[in-house]
Amino acid sequence: MFRKPDLFIIGAQKAGTTSLKNYLGDHPEVITHPHTEMTFYADEKEFSKGYDSAFVRYFGDPETLKGEKIIAKNVTISFREETLKNLRKHNPYCKIVFVLREPISRAYSAYQMAKRGGWMHESFDYALKAVDKNIKGENDKFYRFMLDLGIYHTQIETLLKYYPREQIKFLLYDDLKSDPVRTTQLLYSWLNVDSSYLPNTERYNQGGEAKSKLMGSLIKFLRNNGSIVKNGIKNIFGERSFIRLSQNLQSLNKTKSPVKNDDIDDKIYDFLKEFYFEKNQACSQYLDQDLNQLWYG
Repeated sequence: MFRKPDLFIIGAQKAGTTSLKNYLGDHPEVITHPHTEMTFYADEKEFSKGYDSAFVRYFGDPETLKGEKIIAKNVTISFREETLKNLRKHNPYCKIVFVLREPISRAYSAYQMAKRGGWMHESFDYALKAVDKNIKGENDKFYRFMLDLGIYHTQIETLLKYYPREQIKFLLYDDLKSDPVRTTQLLYSWLNVDSSYLPNTERYNQGGEAKSKLMGSLIKFLRNNGSIVKNGIKNIFGERSFIRLSQNLQSLNKTKSPVKNDDIDDKIYDFLKEFYFEKNQACSQYLDQDLNQLWYG
């Protein structure tokens, strides 16, 4: 039987969701996919092929499952309503996890990831121009992927159209980072598995600055769905080997130290702090916590 995920991590991007997926998957009563994202609900071509083949791709032979809980993750679901509709249509009863990160550091981390991936070449100061272009109604990829994804209240409002509040857990990136064991054990309890289990909390997908533009371009080429090289590697060595190769190349192309807000120019930081202030206030009601006070003191 092709069981559906019991819990889905839907966002936010660059908020520790890969780490959380792996912490949860470390539990003997839980299984998850080795892929960074389960793209079944986000990829219309994949979705049209049906869930059975997708299950085998992400989780393996269903006959090997016993009573394990199934955990999946795709951070595009939080900001793409069509993807959320697909998830709700196929799996209306799963539990949803949304992790929120202070939006300026989230934006800067996403920016560094885009640079490592070879598709962002502007300086972070471009944020000023990106906001101005958005006000004028112009489409801008910097605004869409660096800034807009940190406007959480609109994503939460959309989410609540499709899932009841009792099926949703909002977590804070700060709590996940400072006490990953406790945060993960709270979700173990929510899943009704042994919450005393101590997960391996080695951090995954930790941010860092790009080392090489050339390496970034290579990674972008390899991950392109139309890449002959990508398809060749997957056909010869298998999809999981390709995943490991892709993840290893990304790790090699970033510095060991994570990026910090101190790396952002003070003028840009103050501008973005003002840009997000009212948006954070609107989001605070869903967590019963003043997010501006928490994030900026």
